[in-house]
Amino acid sequence: METSHLGDTHPNTLISINNLASFLETQGKLDEAEPLYREAVSGAKKNLGDAHPLTVTFQKNLNVLLQKMGNV
Repeated sequence: METSHLGDTHPNTLISINNLASFLETQGKLDEAEPLYREAVSGAKKNLGDAHPLTVTFQKNLNVLLQKMGNV
């Protein structure tokens, strides 16, 4: 059976990173969620562009987190 490697910046990988950040956020682990959201945003901007729906969603999630943390 052949395995496939998506890579660090594949959209499915970025979605998983975003989802893990979201889970950590719901657990109140905001400091752990922030770098993961930032990684998802950075990877999406680099590979999909600023206007891509995933990039916009990841950025929105990061912005909400930063508001919760009082960093905006």
